[in-house]
Amino acid sequence: MKYSLTGGDTSSFVIDQNGVIKTAPGKRFDRESKASYSITVTAEDSGSQPRRNTAGVIVTVFDVNDNVPQFSNNPPKVDVKEDETLSKRIAKVSASDKDTGKNVKHLTTFLFFTLL
Repeated sequence: MKYSLTGGDTSSFVIDQNGVIKTAPGKRFDRESKASYSITVTAEDSGSQPRRNTAGVIVTVFDVNDNVPQFSNNPPKVDVKEDETLSKRIAKVSASDKDTGKNVKHLTTFLFFTLL
């Protein structure tokens, strides 16, 4: 049996003589840029009149925690009166992350004025 990649994102993958699909040498994946790839695999027998068939393969890129949270109001500017009430809410900051799943949480923090 002879296997080949005949369609889709063929520059991102290679296939060996056993039909094992691997990532192409030097290829780096980034889920935030592209979350999945489609490739077409062709199998051809070695009969006197070779027969072939194709199959579509979807490769999904899983996320890793490779992005840092970004504050939406960075840096926050807060003015406080010197006689401000203790523990009064003075600001709200919010951050988000491009990662997905367990690698991200939407962060919201409230700042309070406290006299130490």
